[in-house]
Amino acid sequence: ELRNELARYGLPFVQCWALQTDGGRLWLRSHQLPVPERRARPPREGLGIYRFANGDTYHGQFHHSVRHGCGVYTSAKRRFHYDGEWWEDQRSGAGVLTVEAPGCNQVLYTYDGEWRADTRHGRGSCVRRGREKYSGQW
Repeated sequence: ELRNELARYGLPFVQCWALQTDGGRLWLRSHQLPVPERRARPPREGLGIYRFANGDTYHGQFHHSVRHGCGVYTSAKRRFHYDGEWWEDQRSGAGVLTVEAPGCNQVLYTYDGEWRADTRHGRGSCVRRGREKYSGQW
């Protein structure tokens, strides 16, 4: 039935109805498909701030749109904070990783030392809840 009416009145009539009448505009608003939000891209070069899709943030240096240089990465959901050096989007060089307990600001774990390829590597110290401590090579 809809095809017959469309063939009878033509597409220009439908377009005119949809765009120029209150009923047509109301129908279009109520039948729109959700459009996904376009994500902002990280800064190409230099200092900048980037918010990831999961809500994590990075404040620091970028090179070719990746974390490179000094910067601070904060994850609110997973409750950790890294302040240190980056090399091609990975923790590398000196840095401090702090992990907090969920639901409060109590520090569970702190690592202060050297990183390579996103893992602890070289000299560093680790403290868990202020009691256990390891200092040495990783």
